[in-house]
Amino acid sequence: MKPIPLTPIEYIFTGAGSQPITFAFYYKEHLNPELLMGHLKETLEQFPILSSRLVKISEQEYGFKYEQDALTFLVRTSGPDFDETSSVLNYIEPIQTIEDAPLARITLTQTENGSVLAASISHALVDGFSFFHFLSTWARNTRNDRSLPPSLDRTTFDHHLHSNPFEKITAKKILEQSGLFFGEKRMETDPLSVQQEREFISIETIRTHLLKFKKINPDISLTDNDIITAMLWKKYVPQWCHTNIPETFITCPVDLRRVVKPLSRNYLGCAIAFATASIKLEDLENKTIGEIAVIVKNAVKSVNTETAIAAMQTLDIFRKENGPQAFEHLHLCHPGNGMIVTNLTRMPVQDINFTGSGPKGYLTFTDVSGGAAILASEDGVEVLVSMP
Repeated sequence: MKPIPLTPIEYIFTGAGSQPITFAFYYKEHLNPELLMGHLKETLEQFPILSSRLVKISEQEYGFKYEQDALTFLVRTSGPDFDETSSVLNYIEPIQTIEDAPLARITLTQTENGSVLAASISHALVDGFSFFHFLSTWARNTRNDRSLPPSLDRTTFDHHLHSNPFEKITAKKILEQSGLFFGEKRMETDPLSVQQEREFISIETIRTHLLKFKKINPDISLTDNDIITAMLWKKYVPQWCHTNIPETFITCPVDLRRVVKPLSRNYLGCAIAFATASIKLEDLENKTIGEIAVIVKNAVKSVNTETAIAAMQTLDIFRKENGPQAFEHLHLCHPGNGMIVTNLTRMPVQDINFTGSGPKGYLTFTDVSGGAAILASEDGVEVLVSMP
C-alpha cells in the first residue's frame, strides 16, 4: 500500500512540539483486555490509517505509511488508582509525530478499583472529532452495536491546491490566511515539565456575563464558548505577554466539517481551521467580557469554505517552498502574546462505553504553551491551562 500524502493542515502537527491528542478514561469495572484487543483489530479495518507511521515521500512531502502492527495496545496489570486531579502521564506516554515513529498508542491499566483506558494519537492523523469517532466505534463494536463508518475520502481540497512560484509566503500572509504564527522553531516539550493550572467556571458566572451584555446589546447573541474564551483571554494573556508588543491574540480551532459543505460529516482526519483575533493589551484590560466575546465570535464566524481553502493553499505553497520541516516554525498561538482555546465540552465521552456504562471520569493533556482546554463539568466547565 502506497503512503497516503498529508493534507496541508496536517503538516502543522509534525515534528517538534507536534501536540498529540491524549486522553485517559476511568471505568469502575475491570475491562477485559482480550475482548478489547479482538474488537480493536476489527475497528482498525474501518480506520486503517491509525495503524501507520510518518514517512518522507520526497524532500517536500510526508505520508502516512500503513503497517499492520504500528498501533500498539499495551496492558498493565497494576497501576495507580484514578484521580481526576492527577496527570494522564500516569497512564500513557504521548505520541511523537516524527519520521518512522508509530502514530497511535493505547494502554489499558488495571487498578485496584477499575480500569483506565488511555489513548494518544497523532494530531496529524486525527482531530477531536476523529479521535472520539474511532474510540466510540471501537466501543460499539465491542458491544456489537451499529456504528457510523468513517469517510476515508481525503480528496476534498485537492483540486483547490495550486503552486504559484511567484507568490512568496510571508509570516504576515500565514497569519492572515491561516491564523497561524511563523517564528522560532518549536521546542520539543518534556511532558513532565509542563505546568498546568485548573480553573472552574460556573454556569452562574457565564450566565451573568451573558445577561449583562444582552441588556446593553439585545440584537447580538453570544454563546457560552464566546464568554468562556473571552474570560480566559482577559485573565491569562496579560500574565505572560511581552509588554513591548502592543497586540494580544486569541486562537480558536474550528471543525471544518461544520462549515465546508463538500467535506463529509464523518471525515477521518484532521479537518480544522484556526480563527485568530487580536486586541491591544490596553483594550483587553479595559473592555468588558461581553465586548471581548464579540471579537471572539466574529473571528470564529469568519471561518467558511472560502477561508478554509485559502488557508490550505497558503500552507501548501509554504510546504513546497520550504519543505515539511519548516512547519516546525509554525505556532498554533502567538508564542509570546497569545493563547489557543479548545472547547472539548461537546466531545462524546460517554460514548466510549465498552460494557454498558461509560467512563466515570477522564483526564486529558495538552503541551501547547499558552493552550487551554475547556472540559465539561457539573454546574459549569473546568479549564486546563498550560502555562508558558
